[in-house]
Amino acid sequence: MLVRYGATDVLVPPAHGEYLAPNVPGCVVKVDDTAGHLSTNPEQEIAENIHWLRDDFERAVKLLQLAQTKARRRSLMVVASQRDLTRI
Repeated sequence: MLVRYGATDVLVPPAHGEYLAPNVPGCVVKVDDTAGHLSTNPEQEIAENIHWLRDDFERAVKLLQLAQTKARRRSLMVVASQRDLTRI
């Protein structure tokens, strides 16, 4: 996931991006210190986003697979816990 925001944004406070950055595992953070809600150079930002999507697609697939594996493990632990409770 790409977390991108302008440091001088008055519509969506930069604190939102600052919160997401450490709380979204594996995300890439890009802060434009001079931009507000819109980029100072939207054409360049769009091109960078397209390159990021293309270049990081494989990494995103790996992160998705990792998340699915963790979800499966959690479900197996819940099933195992429920079995243990039925034995009591």
